Amino acid sequence: MYHEQQFDSYKIFIYSQYQNIDAIIQFFSKDIFSDGIVGQITFKDDVSTFGTNSVNQEGFINLYCHTSRFNDIVNLLRYEKPLVLGFVDETRVGTISTSQGEPPGEQEAV
Repeated sequence: MYHEQQFDSYKIFIYSQYQNIDAIIQFFSKDIFSDGIVGQITFKDDVSTFGTNSVNQEGFINLYCHTSRFNDIVNLLRYEKPLVLGFVDETRVGTISTSQGEPPGEQEAV
C-alpha cells in the first residue's frame, strides 16, 4: 500500500553532537488536528544507525536519509510546490516528490 501526506510548511533542525543525527526536517499540514505534524526526515551520516522508514496508524511518515541528500531536499522544498511525503509498505521506500506533473523547464513563481 502507498501512503501519502501533503504538507504546507516545514521546520529544519540542525544538530551538533546529538545521537548521530545531523538534521531533521519536520513537515506540517494545517488540515491535521493536534500539532499538525504529518512526517519527518532524519538525516544521518552513519547508515549503520539508520532506523527503518515507516508510517504509523495516524499516517505519520518517518523517513531516514543520508546527510549527503540534505541540500537536495532543502532545494526541492525551496523551489517546488506542491510537495508530498510518500511511503510504500511493501518495500519500505520513502519519497518526497512533487504532487503534480510539471512541464520541463517550468519554474515556480517566487
